[in-house]
Amino acid sequence: MIALIGCLILTLNSHLLFAEEVNESIVTPHQVELNDPESVPQKKVVLELLNQVDLIKNNINQEQYSIGISRVTQLLDRLKARRHAIIGEFFPAKLDHFKLQSRDEMFDETGIMTGSGQVFACTYLNQAGHSIDVFVIHLDPAIKDYKNIIQNPSLITGSENTQIIELSGGFYGLEKKSEEGRFVEQNILINDELLLNLVANGVEEDAVLNKLYTQINITGLDTYLNTH
Repeated sequence: MIALIGCLILTLNSHLLFAEEVNESIVTPHQVELNDPESVPQKKVVLELLNQVDLIKNNINQEQYSIGISRVTQLLDRLKARRHAIIGEFFPAKLDHFKLQSRDEMFDETGIMTGSGQVFACTYLNQAGHSIDVFVIHLDPAIKDYKNIIQNPSLITGSENTQIIELSGGFYGLEKKSEEGRFVEQNILINDELLLNLVANGVEEDAVLNKLYTQINITGLDTYLNTH
């Protein structure tokens, strides 16, 4: 447990530094359960979380391990919610006729500390029932596979429904379409550590995905993941 507390302290200190740099309008998610989460600045939230760490350390010193374990679990849940909410700020709340429907918390405890694998997911829906699913992949071995394909187009020669695309900002990706034209998937390589997976269901053209891509704060997202 002591090692876990150390990881929590490092993570919270990292959030505290970030809170001093970002816009104060980004607030803690509902799950943090403060008196008024919609108006509490990030720095105050982080300080409140650090107070929880102090309580856990006191539990350890007093050998109240059951209470300490319970508080660690609660704190991990709050960290997941907070980190997920911050990442969500780099994505638009709506896109044309699509509105943000849900932000699924896909973390496990290891993901909170390492920021690896699938670190964020959200879904946009329109009134026709069409959807756009977004997944943020960070520090995952699969990223190398996509990079290899993009750098070696001959690997997909003969694939009628798969092509390499170039997007604004000098980024490249791998686009797949269903034969029926009702499914479009883009895996956009940002760098060796970051990949965006955008999936449109019920949409014939890739224009909506291209527009979503332009509204994602990629620079902010990449900076946050590399420093937190």
